[in-house]
Amino acid sequence: MRGALALIGLLAGCGDELDIDGHSGSRLGIPWLDFNGTRQWQPEEGRHLSDGRFINTEDYFDRERGENCAPEPWLDGITRCTPATELISRKLFADAQCTVRVTESPQTFKYVGDYDDKCGIRRLWHVFPVTSTMPRTELYYLSTDSKCYAATSSAPMLGVLGPELAPDVFAAVDIESEPKDERIQLRLRASEDGLRLPLSLNDRLLGAVDVVRSGEDDLGLPRGAVLASPETLFYADAECTRGYVRVDPGCAAPQAAYDDTGYYALGDRAASPPGFVLTLGTCMPANPPSGELYEVRTASPIALVGVQITHAMDGQQRIQLQHARAGQVALQLRELYDTELQAECVPRRFPDDVVRCAPDQSAAQLLPGIYTDAACQMPIVLAGVAEGHRRPALVMQDRTLLGGPLDIYEVGERYVGPAFALGGVDGMQCIDAFLRASYRIGREIDWSELATGTPATD
Repeated sequence: MRGALALIGLLAGCGDELDIDGHSGSRLGIPWLDFNGTRQWQPEEGRHLSDGRFINTEDYFDRERGENCAPEPWLDGITRCTPATELISRKLFADAQCTVRVTESPQTFKYVGDYDDKCGIRRLWHVFPVTSTMPRTELYYLSTDSKCYAATSSAPMLGVLGPELAPDVFAAVDIESEPKDERIQLRLRASEDGLRLPLSLNDRLLGAVDVVRSGEDDLGLPRGAVLASPETLFYADAECTRGYVRVDPGCAAPQAAYDDTGYYALGDRAASPPGFVLTLGTCMPANPPSGELYEVRTASPIALVGVQITHAMDGQQRIQLQHARAGQVALQLRELYDTELQAECVPRRFPDDVVRCAPDQSAAQLLPGIYTDAACQMPIVLAGVAEGHRRPALVMQDRTLLGGPLDIYEVGERYVGPAFALGGVDGMQCIDAFLRASYRIGREIDWSELATGTPATD
C-alpha cells in the first residue's frame, strides 16, 4: 500500500444494512451455481485468460436471443450485453473485390465486430453475424487506403458474414449505485427490465473499490486511480493551489488520484488548460501536453474505508456465503467459505467437467525453484501469498494447460528460514531469494474432498 492510510470506523450494525441479492431481469438471466442449497451467482466483473484469449467473466443469458452475453462498451456510449464477438483489426474477404466479408474463426465465434480502441478499451462499432461457412480458396484484406490485397491463411474453413446487426437488438445495461446519500454504496449492474446484480463496493468520493488486504486490515482500494506526479499535475493559478491531473485524451473520467501520501477525489474536467506547474517548489508558467485535465477536489488525502469480511454461520450448509461489510452496505463476495475444510474457495470447473469450490489461484501460488541452502541443492516447496490477499488455508497448482496435473495442498506455517534461487547473468548462480509472504505446504487435498456445485439460470 502507498503511504500511511487511516481507517474510517465501520458503521455495520448501525441501522438497517443494505444487502441486495441478485435479481434476473425479464430478458437477461443470471447464471447461478448451487452448492447444496447455497447459491452463488456466476457473473463476475473482469476478464480471464482462456484458450489464448481474454474472456469477459460477467456473463448473462439473453432469453430473447437464446445465447450468453456480457456487457461491452459501444462507441455510442451505451453498454450492451453482447455475445462473444471476434475483434480483429484487419477486415478479411473471400473475393478480390473485397465484397464478401469473412472470418477465419467460424468454429470459435458466431459474430465479428469492428471497434475503436482508444485508451486500451475496445468499444464496439459494428457487429456482423456469421451466417454460413465455406472452404477457403483465396483470401483478401481491405487496407487503410481502401484497396483490396491478397492475404495468406492456413484456415481450412471461412465463415461468411451476414448483414450488420442493429445495436438495439442487444440488451442495454447500466451501472447504478445505492444508497445514493451514503459514502459507501453497492455498485450494481442494472437494466430497465429488472436486472440487478451487485458487482462491487463504491466509494462516492473515490469511485469503485476493490477489497484488498493491507497488514491486518481489509480496505476498499480505489479502482483505476491515476498517478498525481510532477509530470501529470498542473495548476490553474499562479500560487499553484488549484491542481489538475492530466490523463490521456479520450479516456473515461477518473474519480481518484494518488501519490505517496494517499488518495484524492477528482472533480470536473478543466474548461481551459491550466497554465502553471510546480517545479522544485516554485510555481512557474507552463503549457500542459495534449490530454484531459481533471480538478483535484481535496487538498488532503482521503482515508480509505475499512471493510469487515464475514461469512454466514448457518450450521445446515457446508458452503457459506461471505460478505464485505462497510458503512451501511454488505456486498456478497465471489469467495465462498467451506466449513468442512475451513477454507475460502471460489467456483471452478475442473478437467473432469465438474464444478467444485476450489482455492483461488489469484490469492496464492506455489513458488518454484526455492532452495534452503546457499548451494541450491536442497529444494523446498512453499506457497506464496499475493499482495492484497489474506493467507489462504489451501493453495492450488494447475498445470493442466501443459498436460500436467491439478494439485491442491493445505497451507501450513509461515516460513522464516533462508531462501535461495538460481539466477545471475547465466541463470545458474545460487543467489538470495526475496520472499515477501511464504508458507510451508501441508497434506495434499483430493478432489473428492471439495464441495461440488450445480449450474442453473433463473
